[in-house]
Amino acid sequence: SDVYKRQYYYCVVTTDASGCETTSSLSEVIVNEGPSISQEPLATQTVCLDGITTPLEVDYINGVGTPTYQWYSSGLTCDTSDLSNPILGETTNTFTPPSIPVGSINYFAVLTFADGGCDPIVSACALVTVVPDPTVTIESAAPTPICIDGTISDIEVSTTGGTGSVSYDWYISDVAGTLISIHPNSTDSATF
Repeated sequence: SDVYKRQYYYCVVTTDASGCETTSSLSEVIVNEGPSISQEPLATQTVCLDGITTPLEVDYINGVGTPTYQWYSSGLTCDTSDLSNPILGETTNTFTPPSIPVGSINYFAVLTFADGGCDPIVSACALVTVVPDPTVTIESAAPTPICIDGTISDIEVSTTGGTGSVSYDWYISDVAGTLISIHPNSTDSATF
């Protein structure tokens, strides 16, 4: 860490008899800048239920010594003064938030410095929103039996839930619904 200021002290001891005097050796006091957060955790992320979340990471500059870390959850509202919900075992600068249950939770870290009299520092909140998995609904009428080389109307689907962009792959399946292979004419479209 950067040195903010250096002070040197010494003590002179004199007596009133016979002019006795002694001087101590120099004592150096180094004053460092107080710690501050240099890397905040990812501000927001949205994932599907049981999806993969991006780890939250926090870093600091200055201060004295190595801090201890503790991550906390804060519910839907960010309140970094509420330390009533520490996350058990999450005591490093990185925390991977869970992707269950569905809902939104804020997370933040508190860094505590044992040496140098530095106050704890607190990261910004990171909001993690977990949404239900997407569901697919067939919108077109179910096909009726057809003859070999007959034609059927297009099959059209719609999706709800999930997050991000939707892409489509059309598969061939058996009667039980087990996927066999991707259809050779599959397109990235909601209609096939």
